[in-house]
Amino acid sequence: MRPLALPLALGLAVIVVLAPSGRAQKTPVKVGLLLSYTGVLGLYGPEMTKAIELHLKQTGDDIQLIREDDEGKPDSGLTKLRKLVERDRVNFLIGPVSSAVALAIRNYLDEKKVPTVVPIAYTRELTAPEKASRYIFRVIDTTDQNGYPFGQWAFKKKGLKRMVLIGSNFVSGRDAVGAFKAGFEEAGGKVVAEVFPPIGALDFAPFLARVEPSQVDATYVVVFGSDAVRFAKQWEELGLKGRMPLLGYGTTFDDNLLEPMGKAGEGALSISPYSTTTDSAENRAFVAAMRAATHADPVLFHATAWVAIQLISRTVKELKGEVADPDRTVEAMKRVGNGLAIPMGALRFDAYNQMIPVLHIREARLVDGKVKNVGIETLPPVPQEAVWGWWRRPR
Repeated sequence: MRPLALPLALGLAVIVVLAPSGRAQKTPVKVGLLLSYTGVLGLYGPEMTKAIELHLKQTGDDIQLIREDDEGKPDSGLTKLRKLVERDRVNFLIGPVSSAVALAIRNYLDEKKVPTVVPIAYTRELTAPEKASRYIFRVIDTTDQNGYPFGQWAFKKKGLKRMVLIGSNFVSGRDAVGAFKAGFEEAGGKVVAEVFPPIGALDFAPFLARVEPSQVDATYVVVFGSDAVRFAKQWEELGLKGRMPLLGYGTTFDDNLLEPMGKAGEGALSISPYSTTTDSAENRAFVAAMRAATHADPVLFHATAWVAIQLISRTVKELKGEVADPDRTVEAMKRVGNGLAIPMGALRFDAYNQMIPVLHIREARLVDGKVKNVGIETLPPVPQEAVWGWWRRPR
């Protein structure tokens, strides 16, 4: 009996690992989602995940998502990333949300050669030559790509001469304020004060006390998530609304935040690389899909999450699922990414894997009883090298 047992066992083993077509089943491609699901930035992770899952539902791609909550904290982000890479063996990473987390995990991603798409962390440092990695692609504008030209626009187009700048006291807030200040002062404006409340601040009154309407023409603010809603409401409660314009980055005044802000957000001017009104087949399809799934218009972080998984899906198809070699994989990402039709238009990367965005300036207006962003101007594509001059020597 024993001579027959081995062939029989081998035969059964072959049957188990074969797909119905007779070919061996491949292990699904694994994508780690290192996003903020809790904390001040906790609204981003769940919403970005919705967009990613919706894209995969539409395409039917055999991609397994593994989620980890970085809590918006650098140490937590690095711990969770190690788990995704060393235990879960992910082939790609999407994330993080926080720029502080992005800088904390940058060296690990580069050393371990993890093909990564950063959808929201936008500190200028991550894709500057000193820190750029061939394994890290970013599909959102940098703090400088939006802040510098917006500062110039504020002086030249709005006629604002004196401003107070407010930013959350971590790398993104400080980078954003620095870029806006550089553009504004280069154009001829004067920054009267720079104020940096802590992320998660419950009371902005001590910081808003620095804003004196008789001494300044406007205020520029970059705070995030639930902080943005509290800021806008306290701005109104302290009687500052209507006494001067309020400007900010897109994620401070995206439509999802304008809704809980209510009329407190009305009139805010913001700049963003995404607009629901971009007239392209890709964007129309994206907006329709998101509206059907969420009963609301998509905002910037939905779009960048969609682009992140879109880029990965195209890369997997390009390589026919063979993504074990990270060097070959990132070469394919660069190849399929440049010119890819995305909700923002056509994706373009520079030499440092940084997206080159078109930027939309919007005003929050009352439309059909709701405060919503309305596009008022579009700026041409802004390469990051075009706005490096104020803080580093371009190469």
